[in-house]
Amino acid sequence: MATYPIPECLEDTHDGDEWAVAAILCGRAVALRYISDIVPDMKLTELAINRWLDGNPIELRELQALGPVSIGIVTIDGFEGRWKLAES
Repeated sequence: MATYPIPECLEDTHDGDEWAVAAILCGRAVALRYISDIVPDMKLTELAINRWLDGNPIELRELQALGPVSIGIVTIDGFEGRWKLAES
């Protein structure tokens, strides 16, 4: 598990640790989307994530255009990548 810095321009009003999907480029999170903003009612489990990814959602495609994508947790320290997603 690696922790990537998040540029100030990507910080928003989310409080506390939260699951997100991020594009990682040159050792930094260059773009991220919070899971709760994409699918507010999704219970985060690996199975739910895989089903969501199978639908190839637009949010995922947008991130993939910027760099390799990982799912992880945004903390005060940065984005902690947990799962790397296969590149399309």
